[in-house]
Amino acid sequence: MFFQHAIISLAWVIFIFLVTVFFLLFSGMVTHGFTRYVLDRKRKEAKRFISDLIVNEVMEPGSQNLQLLKPYAGKVTLLKVLEHFSERFSGEEWLELRADIAISFLLPKARQLVNHPSWMNRNFAARCFVLAPLKYDLEDLLKLLDDPEFLVRCQAARALKNLKSPEAVYKMIEHMSDEPGYAHYYFRDMLLKMKSREVLEWIEEFGLRETKRFTKIACLDLLSGNSFQLTTRLLDDCLAADDEDLRYYATKVHARNPQKNSRSVLLKQMDDPDWKIREEAAYGMQYQYSNETTERLKKALIEDPVWKVKIGAARSLKKFGFEEMEILESIDETKSPEAKEAFQYAMNFG
Repeated sequence: MFFQHAIISLAWVIFIFLVTVFFLLFSGMVTHGFTRYVLDRKRKEAKRFISDLIVNEVMEPGSQNLQLLKPYAGKVTLLKVLEHFSERFSGEEWLELRADIAISFLLPKARQLVNHPSWMNRNFAARCFVLAPLKYDLEDLLKLLDDPEFLVRCQAARALKNLKSPEAVYKMIEHMSDEPGYAHYYFRDMLLKMKSREVLEWIEEFGLRETKRFTKIACLDLLSGNSFQLTTRLLDDCLAADDEDLRYYATKVHARNPQKNSRSVLLKQMDDPDWKIREEAAYGMQYQYSNETTERLKKALIEDPVWKVKIGAARSLKKFGFEEMEILESIDETKSPEAKEAFQYAMNFG
């Protein structure tokens, strides 16, 4: 009898405990849901208020009191609204308004978060600097550019793209040369978007004095993506190097960014032992029309043992405006049966 009462009492205790736990969990879920609903509603109202104020100010400059944004200073809501409008608006007036708002209400908080232990806060800081990059914040941005998190580094690079300082350009080149995959191309894209003669002169200078192989290659790669006449011996030094990658990227500069002596250089590079260099030289000759380049391309089409070099030569001949039959009649199929096929491929898919 005693044991029966004990078991019943224990069962009641367990039942009451489970009911209490269930009630607490249910109450917590309801409270959490209600709190989230209230916060989401406030956030939406804040976004709507900020958006309306910005739209009205854009439509009628000087009509709004920007101090009404003070309650949202240092808040991610204000940052997101400005980022959203930046995707839709452009022009000097918008950029000035965006900078005024960011300088007044976001940058003070951003400067406090540069050294924050949380990468999300450092990311917030970098995103704020993108909206209003100032020389005053250069030191903080250079620090963020070396952040261990890519999502912080990439935002710092976006801001530094507009500041154009030699320290920033060199650091971004280093990241481009050191980082793999998407990160490599991200920094390359940021550097190519700078597009100023001053920046290109810095890149040329860095490439000339640089001793690290991958950084020098990165400089050559960037110079091949812009129209710019080099003034140093950088290309000559790299063309004479034993390293085939240095020779390749120097050839790429002559092929994609023609220099005054590019025709003679590309003709010489057509005899390089590395087929990738010969292919790039053949590609670059499309901008160097002459009887000499025409004959050299025909020779490569017929005699070069590598298919991709033949295709490169055929594409350049096509760019010169040669008709298909004019080239095909000059090809001796007994010497190079692939030459005809390569030229027809370039004509149809080139």
